[in-house]
Amino acid sequence: MPPTLVVHPWDTVIDDNMGLHYIAPGIVTGLIDYRSNTDRSNMAGDGVGFFAIKDGESLPSGTLNLGSDLEAFLTISQVNGLNRIGIAARTSDKIVGMIRGAYLNPVNYDATGVDKCKPLRGSKRNGVKIRLNGFGDNGLIISERFTPDHVALTSTLAVRHVDYRRNRQLPNTLSGNEKARWIQSFRTKAERVGQETLTEEQARERWLTVMRKWNNYDSIKLFGRNFDSRVLPNGEPEDEEYTDEGWEQRTTRLTEGFNTADPDTLGADQTWAEDVASTGADVDVVSNQAKGISGAPRNRAEADVSTDDHSTQLDLTTIAAGGTGPNCRFSPSADTSYHYTAIDNEEITHRLFEITASTASLLDTHVGDIPTVTAVLKLTVVDSSQEGFDGATSRVVGTDTAITGNVRGGFNIGADAIIDDWQVEDEAVGTTLSQVERHYPRGSTRGVLRGAIR
Repeated sequence: MPPTLVVHPWDTVIDDNMGLHYIAPGIVTGLIDYRSNTDRSNMAGDGVGFFAIKDGESLPSGTLNLGSDLEAFLTISQVNGLNRIGIAARTSDKIVGMIRGAYLNPVNYDATGVDKCKPLRGSKRNGVKIRLNGFGDNGLIISERFTPDHVALTSTLAVRHVDYRRNRQLPNTLSGNEKARWIQSFRTKAERVGQETLTEEQARERWLTVMRKWNNYDSIKLFGRNFDSRVLPNGEPEDEEYTDEGWEQRTTRLTEGFNTADPDTLGADQTWAEDVASTGADVDVVSNQAKGISGAPRNRAEADVSTDDHSTQLDLTTIAAGGTGPNCRFSPSADTSYHYTAIDNEEITHRLFEITASTASLLDTHVGDIPTVTAVLKLTVVDSSQEGFDGATSRVVGTDTAITGNVRGGFNIGADAIIDDWQVEDEAVGTTLSQVERHYPRGSTRGVLRGAIR
């Protein structure tokens, strides 16, 4: 029997690995979050989610019951309940159509994520997808072709423009040690070895290069060409300065082998921010591998790939009771990321989290199948989809819209767990139309440096 779909607030739980965090209000086969980022970022937040309660389980009290047939039309009482929580719906809508509208109708979303849930994103290669485990074909309840007139193009660009403005203004929002760390994160390996330091102007220039690579990636994934000006924000007064920023060919993979003699410094290949959540947890380098010493620290590589569509992976040499695994879309200035973790625990072995400002929400679980020693754990995040792999086997999947625009990776490691050979890499997007390495729009009079310093 299929599960029962309900709309309900999130529940909370506490454990040794993730501390106090959000979970589904019962035993579910799948879920989709519908909270604003504001509500996700603190344990006193409001907001709801769509939860597929497993057949035979009791429904949580006070729930809005949408039934077990996604092709059924909404009833008047269901429409009234949805309208009360801010989702525009009509009795002429099927339940699956209402879910689609919740993430694609502009009246139902907020591209900033401040007041409402962020919308769904799509692309030419991956289409427009919503997954809700327990329903549809292997959980896929919506799968549509991404065309130039698809409503998802509007939502995808809206989110991108918000993220582009935020990223371009990032240097102006940092101060003190946080800004100093950000500036030095752009050093090459040779510059780190030589203990060279960068100026803020040099860091801003290299950050603009990252943004230009992102312009190239999203132009290809949305429009099939190396550069399309629609990927750049417009309509706000500050957008005038972005109109001639152009693109650069994206080629980004970052690796870390932990081959260093200094046990207190994570990497020889990357600069790392350890224990980003500042929990007092610790990780060291032992025999050229990273080993969890205490707690379960989240650690971020202080370097950027070319896009927020990327995969992070690591070799799990020793699994432990503390959760261990890769992170994607790691914020450069906050404990915000998607995280896939494996635990030596038969009750919940694989878990997928969304973490906003150190507040975690559990998106999916897989019971059993403890990873083997030397397993490769991989997290892939593309558009609004997340998937965690144990080797070649998919273990956890999610549809979540909250975290966008972040281009760094990392990992979480539990006490006594050991990992090696970490990497983060841009996802493939297709072929470019030209192999020109750098391009600025016709008529541009700015050079690289002038365009880089704001």
